[in-house]
Amino acid sequence: MRARADDPPIEMVIVTCGNPLVQVPNTNLMKEAFASVNTLVNIEKVAQETNEAL
Repeated sequence: MRARADDPPIEMVIVTCGNPLVQVPNTNLMKEAFASVNTLVNIEKVAQETNEAL
């Protein structure tokens, strides 16, 4: 299964107060989805796995 943020097209993801790469069951699928968007903004106090998704 390949993750794409294209139905509907998603061009930007903003994540705050969470770390989806470790909070969802399929980390690899989430990484693929994040990699398919043009812009990923992660607002956190400390660096997390989600910061390094791209």
